[in-house]
Amino acid sequence: MMLGMMMRDIKFGIRMLAKSPAFTATAILLLAVGIGANTLIFSVIDALLLRPLPVLHPENLVRVIEIHPNDFVTWDFPYDFCTAAPFADPDISESICQGEIDAAFSDGTAVDRVRVHLVSPNFFSTLGVQPHIGRVLNADDERDHAARAVLGYGFWQRRFQGDSAVIGRSINLGGHAFTIVGVTPEAFNGLAVDTSPDIRVPASVDRLLLRVTDDFNPGARPLFGQVFARLRDSVSLGQENAISDQLLGPAYQAELDKIYPREIARAGTSHLRLESAANGVSALRGQFSSGLELLMTGVALLLLMACANLAGLLLARSTARSSEFAIRLALGAGRRRIITQLLIEGFLLASAGGIAAINLSVFLMPLLLRVLPPVRDRAAVLQPVTVHVTLDIRILGFAIGVTFLTAILFTLSPALRAARAGIAEALNAARTASRRTFTRNVIVAAQVAMCTLMLIGAALLLATFDRMRSMNAGFDRDHVVTFTIDPDLRNYKPDQVRALAKSLLEKTNSLSGVDAASIATRALMRGTGLKSTFAAAGTRVTEPDFMGSSLNRVTPGYFQSMGMTLLAGRDFNEFDRIPAKPKRVIVNQAFARRYFPGRSPLGERFGYADKSGVARADNEIIGVVSDAKYRSLRETIPPTVYDSAAGGPDSAFVLHIRTRQDPASMIAPVREVLRSLDPEMPVLEAVTLRAEVETSLWQERLLAWLAAAFAAISALLASIGLYGALDYAVKLRTREIGIRTALGARPRSIAAMLSRETIVVVFTGVVAGLVAYGAATSWIGRVLYGVRAWEPFALISALSVIAAIGALAAVTPVIRAMRINPASALRAE
Repeated sequence: MMLGMMMRDIKFGIRMLAKSPAFTATAILLLAVGIGANTLIFSVIDALLLRPLPVLHPENLVRVIEIHPNDFVTWDFPYDFCTAAPFADPDISESICQGEIDAAFSDGTAVDRVRVHLVSPNFFSTLGVQPHIGRVLNADDERDHAARAVLGYGFWQRRFQGDSAVIGRSINLGGHAFTIVGVTPEAFNGLAVDTSPDIRVPASVDRLLLRVTDDFNPGARPLFGQVFARLRDSVSLGQENAISDQLLGPAYQAELDKIYPREIARAGTSHLRLESAANGVSALRGQFSSGLELLMTGVALLLLMACANLAGLLLARSTARSSEFAIRLALGAGRRRIITQLLIEGFLLASAGGIAAINLSVFLMPLLLRVLPPVRDRAAVLQPVTVHVTLDIRILGFAIGVTFLTAILFTLSPALRAARAGIAEALNAARTASRRTFTRNVIVAAQVAMCTLMLIGAALLLATFDRMRSMNAGFDRDHVVTFTIDPDLRNYKPDQVRALAKSLLEKTNSLSGVDAASIATRALMRGTGLKSTFAAAGTRVTEPDFMGSSLNRVTPGYFQSMGMTLLAGRDFNEFDRIPAKPKRVIVNQAFARRYFPGRSPLGERFGYADKSGVARADNEIIGVVSDAKYRSLRETIPPTVYDSAAGGPDSAFVLHIRTRQDPASMIAPVREVLRSLDPEMPVLEAVTLRAEVETSLWQERLLAWLAAAFAAISALLASIGLYGALDYAVKLRTREIGIRTALGARPRSIAAMLSRETIVVVFTGVVAGLVAYGAATSWIGRVLYGVRAWEPFALISALSVIAAIGALAAVTPVIRAMRINPASALRAE
């Protein structure tokens, strides 16, 4: 019987919604946008922050990291450390090691740079990964030092078009033949979340792919990589970390002594820790987690505003149906029956909105993945983004949960209000208008509060983006184009690299429109760079000095190419290529202020720490250059040391061209110059410095534009809510307004009465919004730059928009109220 009653209620609800197509379409559209935006952003958050790795028992996986002074974290260890004494610890069942390099790849056509992971023999078996086709690497491949390779799924699709006949085919890596034995599954990135190597090979073949000299790393494997381990089921991460220093520290130091027999003194406060790897490691996670959390908050507020609007619409709809409810009550229907009927109608709306939201998410998800930023490793090499964002059971569960929650939020209040109404009240409209409009006003005030919060946030994020785009970064971003070239792809030896770089500089300098050309080993604005530990000669190296200075190796003319100013001393010249002790270097102003305050740094010396912790005189300063940003526009300008590459670089380098014309116009001529020197040498990246800066602002741009879009939608929703509330109030108070007018009230006083009530609602919402913003300032401040959390212009802008929304929303209802004819109003009553 209950099931039959429910089916009748569902059919009745469908008929009622079908009778109001405009209301139903509006409700479904609001819910589709609100739920769809939440589902879409949550799917990205789930992929980057929450989802466990698709491997065997990911909850037991940990990664070994080393924490240095200044909380600087590293995770590169000698390969032999992977099987060293620490992992005989009974609390650790297995250890896994993977190193990564870039190698030249050829299948008989073009030469490309690919990312190769060198993995320990138990890599696939420990993770429980089965191949998509073929087989995975095993202990026999490691023991035999076999040149065998497993392709990543994405690389297999890109390069071989998913051809299953690749198994057994030979490819060339780093000038050596490798046999393809398998392809990994599509969703398998390894132990990372957002990037995946192109190829995996046994770690035992590292000497085939790495340039190793006899005097480097004697008697030990040169590979450095990440070390992962699996804890036994009964061991917690906290328990193991309590003794990790004792177990891992001595063994690690012993391995370092073998790798670097003459290593300089290390800071004694560095220590090892284990961190959970259940959700994998990610380059994007640390960079964009704050932005994603802010976006999730924004879409949640939009959904709440959509629910508030729907609640207001349903309140008005339930008032219009008050006679229907009264008749049903008079005929014996219980109040629970009325509530059930309205809740069913709400769930029907929510279900339709949820289905539309899921379809909208599926449509928009590929577009969202396309705008994800490029990922660079610590060597600034671009890696393809392979985040697997899908509508799996977790995302669908989230969407369903949000759907039912919204149904309750926007349906419960109208249903309870309709059920509380008495029969006589409903039929005679005896309740006062103030009581009828109170709930609606509370909902509208809440919408104004959320709108205020989002408008302030949007103004601050737009200001942050604008400040960063227009700031003086210390270099000329508008007239420089860079070319990334890696001669290792053509198996060049160091002397061949230097000869290529010299010829390339000579020919590009002679091109029409080139003002200056130079070479550096590191490009700016790529999120990474070299760091080292320095102090003034004869002084003790302290913890704040650890990794406190940035490094770059440049040729003469680099500062002119970048639009930087030499403030004191001289630039590098060709004689600086001769090895000299001390080495001649140029430093920036930040370095001079930090290590030589109050005096000229010219001729001063500095260096690394010796075994006693006192800095040596390894470097002599010959010049001081103006400060410039290095890794990103957000970073504080670091103390920077420029070493001379006057003799040319030894490996990969970045060519910088400064021109009077559009820098993009120089890309084709420089490519032709390089082709004339080596027809098969690829240009890995050719990009203007302006484009590099714009790419580095990916997070700021996305947050600014999405915040602006959310703020615009919230303003629209708030204006709709205000208009609906006022229009609803005017309709309810038609009789009252007619009586007031009949007793002599002027239209101006009617307008003033309604305006005062509107101002009270708006003011209440603004105050609530400011209080909510005040509670969130420390959190929002994490993504701001160059602006204060309580920036006056942001508050003034937000309040001005709210005032305009209130005024525009009130105009039409107030004019209608002023034109009410007393006789017509009383006859209608």
